[in-house]
Amino acid sequence: MKRRVLIGAGSVLGVIVITAAVLAVVIKPERLKEKAVAEIRQATGYLVEAGPASLKMGFTGVGIRVAELRIASPESARRLTVDEVDVRIKIGPLIRKRLELDHVILRRPEVHLDLTGVSAQNDAAAESTNPLAFFAMESWEITDGSYHQKTDAGALHLKGLDLKGKFTWSDQEGGDGEAKGSLNGGRFVGPGQNWSVPGAAATVEFKVSPAADSLFLSHVLLEKDSVILKLKGAYGLENDDWVGELTGIMDPVSWTEVQTLLPPELQQRLAGVTLAGTVGVPDLRIERRAGKTFPVGTMALEGFSVEIPDAPMGISEARARIRFWHDRVVIEDAGGRLGEDSFTLSGEVVTLSSELSPGSHVGSLSIHSRIKGTTLTRVLPPTRGFELTQGDLAVDLTLSGTVGTDAPPSI
Repeated sequence: MKRRVLIGAGSVLGVIVITAAVLAVVIKPERLKEKAVAEIRQATGYLVEAGPASLKMGFTGVGIRVAELRIASPESARRLTVDEVDVRIKIGPLIRKRLELDHVILRRPEVHLDLTGVSAQNDAAAESTNPLAFFAMESWEITDGSYHQKTDAGALHLKGLDLKGKFTWSDQEGGDGEAKGSLNGGRFVGPGQNWSVPGAAATVEFKVSPAADSLFLSHVLLEKDSVILKLKGAYGLENDDWVGELTGIMDPVSWTEVQTLLPPELQQRLAGVTLAGTVGVPDLRIERRAGKTFPVGTMALEGFSVEIPDAPMGISEARARIRFWHDRVVIEDAGGRLGEDSFTLSGEVVTLSSELSPGSHVGSLSIHSRIKGTTLTRVLPPTRGFELTQGDLAVDLTLSGTVGTDAPPSI
């Protein structure tokens, strides 16, 4: 019995060895690499360069490894560089002289997009035929990737991208795919702006039209601990620019959880301030038009309390409804308690687009309250021979002025 098992195992191993030897002779990694490079060039109109190719054998298929892959548009406004690419080919179809990709791994890819006006227009005509059918595969993987995008509004840099997914293609139905993974973090730098981008996990399900001129995002989920943002939407190609919007919500979560998403610079400014309450986004739209992206939506604050060191009193039971656009913020239905007294608040802040003061904001803030005399006693500095014992003070105050990113407010 043992002898039969050993003979059987030896036969299987022999077949594997012989198959591997035959495939090593039949498959020419460099020839396959050159064929793939030529097809990518034809499909995209881009410049493609690749380093040495080598053959890798395994039980799941035949693999080819290519080092130092570089793909760039003619004007170099769109570039992809990859340290190492692993492509796994199915053995069955290969024996029948058909080449079918099973899995692709991109190790340490870097994407660079220059979407400023001139560069985007110069590269718009570089794309030729629809290249998506060429990239259809059962599964793909990205490890330790980075993304760099430059627009007229600023530069976005993301790092630590680890993604897995799949993409299928039909000339009649178009493309159908999904991606799931995580982002380590990043930074956005623009006129008067320098913000950190927090890390997060993401899941995306999408469809592409057969003409590759429409993108449907049926499910977009962004997660950071208990903070979950749910989105869906669609984009269409108009005059060489993607136009459309994503809509979604963020369910209410505690301020403690939201605070972890704030850039370190803003967290440092809030050091020493004790905040508590819930934050939600019941309405969010991310619009894309005229080559720019605009966030529009509503933020709801409930049950907030604020305590500032050395302040005579804090804020409690606060609420606010904040509507925001790309160029202004409006505070509605805001109020709470200042010490023992109630107050209401409203205001508007508008972003200045002037080149003389980029990143500055101009706005007004109106405060309405009725403060008790006993409360004023705690607020006002001690005065000899003067004491408030009873009565109320009605406050109707409006502040307006300009606030710079790094400068103190001018009221």
